[in-house]
Amino acid sequence: GRARNAKRESLLKLREVPMMIDEVLAARRKALEEQFFAQENAKLLENLKATAQTQDTRQALTKASGISDKGALDHLIAANLTPETLVAMSVAPLVAVAWADGKIQDRERQAILRAAQEAGLTPDTAAFQLLSSWLATAPCDRLTTVWIEYVQALGVGLSVAARTSLKESILGRAHKVADAAGGFLGAASVSGKEKSVLARLESAFASKN
Repeated sequence: GRARNAKRESLLKLREVPMMIDEVLAARRKALEEQFFAQENAKLLENLKATAQTQDTRQALTKASGISDKGALDHLIAANLTPETLVAMSVAPLVAVAWADGKIQDRERQAILRAAQEAGLTPDTAAFQLLSSWLATAPCDRLTTVWIEYVQALGVGLSVAARTSLKESILGRAHKVADAAGGFLGAASVSGKEKSVLARLESAFASKN
């Protein structure tokens, strides 16, 4: 009887693990969205949710974020990501890199938006509109922190291939924008502070296994 009870308790604990992971992921997703969608962007958030109800999932995710890579989108769909979460996930790194030096001049803002368009973020996407909004308002460091915490929680349920695909889609764009914006401004390369922010963001995709 004791052995049977011990086995039953062990099985119950195993079942609780996925539930705990899901709860952590949901909590971190909520924290990311609350930090990213400032009050002035509440209307855009509602539009995103409305659009998601009238389009198929892949189309809604692409329209929201500008990400068109089929492999990356399939992984995101499997992870049940909503358009609003993906927008926060894909744009927050651009915002963090843009504000790495603590300030943005008008000329730099225009260079970043131009670079974002060349990296696939078209003006008709919610991601581009939110990036434009965030370039006018410096984020608190909490945004980067909750972004990292969410990506780490999401990564627990992803394969190495899925994690790599997601990293290339999201941070690949951040690198391109940093490089291109520097070129438009006549800078020789990405600044030391920008490199530091990019390295911090990349750490979120590191395997914990």
